[in-house]
Amino acid sequence: MAVQQVNETRLLRKFNHPNVVRYYLADSDLDFVYIALELCEGCLVDYIEKTPVGEKFLKLHSDSGKHFKKVILNDVLSGLNYLHDLDIIHGDIKPQNILLRKVKQRVNLVKDLYFEGVLSDFGLSLEIDEGRRSKTAHDNLIGSDGWRAKEVLTMLEKASDKSIKKKSKKKVKGTKAVDIFSFGCVMQYVMTEKSKQYYMHPFGDINHRNYNIRAEERRSYLSSLPKYKSWKPNLNDVLADMLIEICVLGNPELRPTTKEIAKNPFFWDATTMIQFLERVFNDIKSASKDSGFGKILEDNWSKYHKQGFTKEIREAFNYNTKHNSKSCSPHKLCNFLRILRNIRQHYQEIVARSSKEPICKALSDCLGQGGDEDFSRYFLEKVAGALPVVYLSFIKHPRIDSYHSYYSLEDLNSEVSEERFKYQWTTLDKVLLRQDNDGGQVQRRSRTPSGQGSSESSNGQERSQTPNANGKGRSRTPSESRHGK
Repeated sequence: MAVQQVNETRLLRKFNHPNVVRYYLADSDLDFVYIALELCEGCLVDYIEKTPVGEKFLKLHSDSGKHFKKVILNDVLSGLNYLHDLDIIHGDIKPQNILLRKVKQRVNLVKDLYFEGVLSDFGLSLEIDEGRRSKTAHDNLIGSDGWRAKEVLTMLEKASDKSIKKKSKKKVKGTKAVDIFSFGCVMQYVMTEKSKQYYMHPFGDINHRNYNIRAEERRSYLSSLPKYKSWKPNLNDVLADMLIEICVLGNPELRPTTKEIAKNPFFWDATTMIQFLERVFNDIKSASKDSGFGKILEDNWSKYHKQGFTKEIREAFNYNTKHNSKSCSPHKLCNFLRILRNIRQHYQEIVARSSKEPICKALSDCLGQGGDEDFSRYFLEKVAGALPVVYLSFIKHPRIDSYHSYYSLEDLNSEVSEERFKYQWTTLDKVLLRQDNDGGQVQRRSRTPSGQGSSESSNGQERSQTPNANGKGRSRTPSESRHGK
C-alpha cells in the first residue's frame, strides 16, 4: 500500500489541471503515507444515486439538470485527456473516483451550474516510459472489479492460473485504452436513472459483469431502456449509445482516443449540430452528382425512417409546402435538411407574418425565439436519426478532409476507423430499429458500401439473438471470436 501511495504522491505533484484533484502536501511515518488533497462536495455516486449529499446537487440544478450529466462527462474527458497527454494511465476510472467540486459559476457553459467533475485516486496509475505504448501494472493489479477492460481481465486470469508456469506468466499491461473502456462504462452509469439499476452498466448487473465483459456481450443500451410509455428514440441517448459502444469494444486497438471522443457528436452543442447539418447540405448540393454521395445518404436514411418525417415536423413541412414551389418528398433526408436550412434562414420573416398566416403562427409557436436550442429540440430531437445518419454517412463524402472541427481526420481512412464506424452503424440498427430488444444486445451486421446492414455475420453464419436463461449471453460465431463483438 505504501508503494502505491508514494507513486500517487509523485504523480499528484506533477498535475495542474482544473479537472484533476488538487494536491497540497504529503507526510509519512513508519506505517503510513498521509496525502492532503482538496475537499470536494461528493462524488458521482452521490449525484446519480441521490444520496443525502446528492440532494444538494439536485436542488441547485433544478433548471440546468438536463445539462449537468453531459457537462460533468466532458469534465472527466478533459481531465483524462490531460493525463494521457502526459503519458499517464489513470487505471481506476469509476464513479467513486470522480469527485464534484463546488465552484461559484461555470464560465461559458451552462447557467447556474455550480459543480465540476474532478479525477481523483491515482494509487493505481501508471506512467508510460517514453517511446512505449504500455506499462506493467503494480503487483498485477489495475482498475476495480466491474470497471476493468477485457484485456486486463484476461491478463489477470492468466496471471492467477496456477497451471501456467511462473516464468511463462505475463504481467498485466496497462494502456491508455483501459481508461477509455472505463470511461464508456461511466458514461452509461451517468446517463441512466437510478431506478434502472440493471442498465446502469453496459455489461449488466454486478454478478455477471466480468463474464459479459470477457464475452464482449453488451447487455443494455440507453435508447432501449423501458422508460418510455410510448417509445420514441431520444437523440441524446442515441448519440451516447454510439459513443459508449466504441469505447467498450473488446479490442483495445479499436477504442477511440480522448481527442477523438471530444469531437464526437454526443459532446456537440445545439449550434454545432445545426451548423454541421447546414454545411453538409450545402456541400451535397454543390458536389458533383457523379460522387454518388447523395444516393449513399438516402439509402442509409430510408432504412431508419421509412414513414417519412411529416408527422414529426408537421408545422415545418406544411410551411415548406405552401412557400416552396418545388415538391418535397417527406421520405428524403436531403429534403429534411433543406427545410431546416430554409426555415432557419427566413425565421424572422416567419415570425413577422405569424399574426396574419396561421401556418407561420403554428411554426413560430413550435420554434419559440428561434435559437439553435429551439431548432435542435424541434428538428433533431423529433427526428432523432437525422444527425447520426448524416454523421456516419458523410465519411464517404469527397470533401470530408475539410471537416476537421467535426471529425478526427488523422486516422479517418484507416482500417481501425472503418471498423469503428461499422460498430456505430450496428448500434444505430439496435437503437433505432429496436433489434434484439430482449437481451439488450445487438447483432453484428456487415455493411455494404452504402452503409446498409446484413443480418448475417461476416462469414455468413447466422447467430442466436436470445440470451440464456441465466442472462449470460448468446452463442458466438467464429467470426465474432476473431474480430470482437
